[in-house]
Amino acid sequence: MPHGQAAASGEKVLARAATIGLDDATVGLLRECFKQFHIQTTSIPADAVSRLQEEKFDACILRLNQDATAVLEAARNANPKRRLVVYGICDSAEEALRYARYGINAIFQNRDLPGSDSFSTGDRDAVMKVVKATHLLVVNELRRHIRVPLVTDVLVEMGGLRFTVFSNEISAGGLSVSGAPAVAAGQQVLLSFVLLEMPRITVRAKVSWIREPGELGLRFDNTDQRRFPVREWIESYLDMS
Repeated sequence: MPHGQAAASGEKVLARAATIGLDDATVGLLRECFKQFHIQTTSIPADAVSRLQEEKFDACILRLNQDATAVLEAARNANPKRRLVVYGICDSAEEALRYARYGINAIFQNRDLPGSDSFSTGDRDAVMKVVKATHLLVVNELRRHIRVPLVTDVLVEMGGLRFTVFSNEISAGGLSVSGAPAVAAGQQVLLSFVLLEMPRITVRAKVSWIREPGELGLRFDNTDQRRFPVREWIESYLDMS
C-alpha cells in the first residue's frame, strides 16, 4: 500500500511496519500504539526474510534472539537505498548491543509486553513512549527533528572515571544516553562510539542535562572538529530513509 493511501477502513496510512514472529497479544498492543501515528502493522509469523525482500516496509519489530540474525540481514539489505527502522525486543539495552552492527534504532523491553511476569496485557504507556519517540523516522519526517534514534554503546571518560552507557538518540550536536552513574551537569567528558559501518569516533563533550536517574544529554564540544563525521553520518542516514 503506497504511503498516504487510505486503508480499507478509510484511515490514512503513512507507513508500514512488520511485526515478525510475535504472539497475538503483543502484535495487538503494538498495532494499537503505532496506529496512533498512522503506521499500519502487518504480522509476519514466518518466512520473514522473503517478505522483507519482496514487500515494502518502513519498519520491522522482532525479538533479538538466535533467530534474529538472518532477519536483520534481510532488513538491512532488502533495499540498499532505504534504511528500514528496526525495533528490537529484548530484556535490556545491553542485550541489544550484541546486534548493534545492524543498527537497532530502538528497543521494546520484554517486561513491558504482554505475557511478562509484571503485565499480562503489557504496559501500554511504556510501549507508546518508544513509538512516540521514534515514529518520525518511520514516516520519513525526521528532517524536521534531526535526532536519529540508535542504540549503540558509548565509552565515557570523565577525569579518572571510565564507564560505558548506551545511546538513545544521536544528533549533529550531541547525544542522549542511559545507564550512566551519578554525574553533575556541566562536567567535561570524552566520548568514544561507533555509528554502524563508520570508524570509531572520539570527541569531547559536556553533560548538558540530567533527567531520569542515569539519563544524560551530552553536547559535543564545538571546537572539536572530530564531531563533523557525526553530521555527515546523519545526513547520509536520512538520505537513505
